[in-house]
Amino acid sequence: MSDSAIQLRPDIPEQLPAIAVKNAVVFPIPNLPVPLAVGRGKTMKAIESAADEAGLVFVVTQRDPEDEDPEPEDLYDFGAVCRILRLTRSLDQSHELLIEGVCRARVSRFLDDEDHLRVEVAPIIEDKQPDPELSALVLNLKELASKVIQLSPRIPDEALSVIEGIDDAGHLTDLVASQLRIEVAQKQRLLETWDVKVRLQRVIEHLAHEAAILEISGKIRSDVRDSLDKHQREVYLREQLKAIRRELGDDDLDDDDLDDLTLRVEESGMPEAALKAARKELRRLGRMNPQSAEFTVARSYVDWLLDIPWAERTEDNLDVRNAAALLDEEHYGLQKVKRRITEYLAVRKLKGDMKGPILCLVGPPGVGKTSLGRSVARALGREFVRISLGGVRDEAEIRGHRRTYVGALPGRFVQGLKKAGSRNPV
Repeated sequence: MSDSAIQLRPDIPEQLPAIAVKNAVVFPIPNLPVPLAVGRGKTMKAIESAADEAGLVFVVTQRDPEDEDPEPEDLYDFGAVCRILRLTRSLDQSHELLIEGVCRARVSRFLDDEDHLRVEVAPIIEDKQPDPELSALVLNLKELASKVIQLSPRIPDEALSVIEGIDDAGHLTDLVASQLRIEVAQKQRLLETWDVKVRLQRVIEHLAHEAAILEISGKIRSDVRDSLDKHQREVYLREQLKAIRRELGDDDLDDDDLDDLTLRVEESGMPEAALKAARKELRRLGRMNPQSAEFTVARSYVDWLLDIPWAERTEDNLDVRNAAALLDEEHYGLQKVKRRITEYLAVRKLKGDMKGPILCLVGPPGVGKTSLGRSVARALGREFVRISLGGVRDEAEIRGHRRTYVGALPGRFVQGLKKAGSRNPV
């Protein structure tokens, strides 16, 4: 490495507490919080010590992920100087550290400290001079990244706008490198590649390989889908054949089963509109042949109507002090968010007949939105349902499929109500 790449930065102390991580490489990407699961004694001591170092800590990857107490020789020489954003404790008493990368750094030497790992670091400053070759490499990387996003079902389309919005070549390369599905040792090699051009070329090679794999996977999925469509057609024709063979048989729905369904519908507590639809389906079921395809669709529809907890409702516990204690117990920091939640509960308690506003928690992955929602549900005494819409491309998954579709299901929200077992979950 050229000595010109290593420069002192007045905002970064020469000595920093260090955290060793397993099976992960942290890249210095500004404005991108990275969650880390922590819990080892030396790690917690290093986090405490970072409070005296402007909240900065050196994150380095250990060579052997099975080693619970790595020595300096068990760690890589390159890592990232990171700023600690938040430390939270989960319900299972584990800790989650939220950090943000600041810059690359090389370990000059390891320092003696019994409590925690401590290092002397040399920050690496990247050369950011304009260069036509660099611009061409960035353009090539963005085109490949766009292709991978379009081919991969696991990456949301919004990722493309994030990549297009990054102008800094080094930050763009690190962002793409952090998302590559490659071995930890390969990611570490990219972290140690301080020359932006060389790093760009290596990331492009990995990305081109992943794009080729995704193209092959897409072809395989298409072939499987065509095979399934053919199978569904065969199933439909076989059911029709069975109906024709048995059209003269006495295969109507048993009267006892119909009476039992009717009784359950009447006692379910459905609203008038749902009750009217259920009665209509029951009348159709009474006239259908159980071997027909429509019978299965209608019966499944009635069963889903009965599975919804129309009359089940939990009583709210509007004890504001209890809610505040639960939030403090399960979440460190987040004072503004917790105060807003307790204000919401206080208004609900004073205005019992008023429908409260919808609370919207916004933030990147790993900052605690889901755990806050779970804590609110626990404080209120309600059931908790998490409905993830990330990667959903078909609106039918949200509002439900058409009933004529083979294997049709209700939407995510109806399925969540069934899972919760009450009509007022969080």
